[in-house]
Amino acid sequence: MKKSLLIISSLLILFSACQRWKKFEKNRADSAIILEIDLEGSLQNPAFSPDGKSIVFTRF
Repeated sequence: MKKSLLIISSLLILFSACQRWKKFEKNRADSAIILEIDLEGSLQNPAFSPDGKSIVFTRF
């Protein structure tokens, strides 16, 4: 019983960890565009340049 519970728990943890890396939906209702940025940490507080061509983030 304990062994099967351990196996099931391990599989659930593995499954949820794999779901974290799942790609986001391409077609969102709000027509938002997904930015793929290769930086570690948390990117927050986006700010656009006046001409709208650049964006900067606060990174933690």
